[in-house]
Amino acid sequence: QAAAITPLSSHRGGGKKKKEQAEATHGSKDKQTEELLPPPLPRLPTVLSQHGTGVAASMQADSYKYKQTNHDRYYIFGVNQAWVLAPTRHGAHNWEYTGYLSALSALHALEGAIPASLQQGIGSLPDTKRVIFAGHSMGGHGTWHIA
Repeated sequence: QAAAITPLSSHRGGGKKKKEQAEATHGSKDKQTEELLPPPLPRLPTVLSQHGTGVAASMQADSYKYKQTNHDRYYIFGVNQAWVLAPTRHGAHNWEYTGYLSALSALHALEGAIPASLQQGIGSLPDTKRVIFAGHSMGGHGTWHIA
């Protein structure tokens, strides 16, 4: 089990234009056709955030929020240019061994968890090889073990 938040500022618009030339069958002029291709999705780092005792994975993920001004009514969730992954651990009451394995399993499962139909709308994919480790309390202790 894990909670994930897509990156802020990850939306990419438009596409690249690819020009292909083909010889016209009726005459000597070349015909140009343009094909709109979706842009390749960037891979952004993943913040692997481990929770403390008694904190649910969803609450750990929710801690990555802010208000742009003190007068804003709503929070903005996420991190600029990074995915947030907040796994939970099973077994012992810490992030050692079974907790460590749970965190790594969630990290490895993240890429495959994003349906292809949603990838262009999200605008990026997680890079699970570039990881920013973070943790609170017991999760901070686990961060030392996993990093």
